[in-house]
Amino acid sequence: MPIPQPGPNDVLVKLIASGICHSDLSAASG
Repeated sequence: MPIPQPGPNDVLVKLIASGICHSDLSAASG
Protein backbone atom coordinates (compact mmCIF):
# COMPACT_ATOMS: atom_id res chain seq x y z
CA MET A 1 0.00 0.00 0.00
CA PRO A 2 1.58 3.32 -1.00
CA ILE A 3 2.07 5.98 1.68
CA PRO A 4 -0.02 9.05 0.80
CA GLN A 5 1.60 12.48 0.66
CA PRO A 6 -0.16 14.91 3.01
CA GLY A 7 -1.39 18.19 1.60
CA PRO A 8 -0.60 21.62 3.06
CA ASN A 9 -3.45 21.39 5.62
CA ASP A 10 -3.17 17.63 6.31
CA VAL A 11 -1.43 15.54 8.97
CA LEU A 12 -0.07 12.05 8.27
CA VAL A 13 -0.30 9.75 11.32
CA LYS A 14 1.61 6.47 11.57
CA LEU A 15 -0.54 3.82 13.24
CA ILE A 16 1.45 1.16 15.09
CA ALA A 17 -1.39 -0.91 16.56
CA SER A 18 -5.12 -0.79 17.19
CA GLY A 19 -7.72 -2.73 19.12
CA ILE A 20 -11.11 -4.04 18.10
CA CYS A 21 -14.01 -5.51 20.05
CA HIS A 22 -16.99 -7.63 18.99
CA SER A 23 -19.35 -4.62 18.94
CA ASP A 24 -17.09 -2.96 16.34
CA LEU A 25 -17.46 -6.04 14.13
CA SER A 26 -21.25 -5.97 14.53
CA ALA A 27 -21.40 -2.30 13.53
CA ALA A 28 -19.16 -2.88 10.51
CA SER A 29 -21.20 -5.82 9.22
CA GLY A 30 -24.50 -3.96 9.61
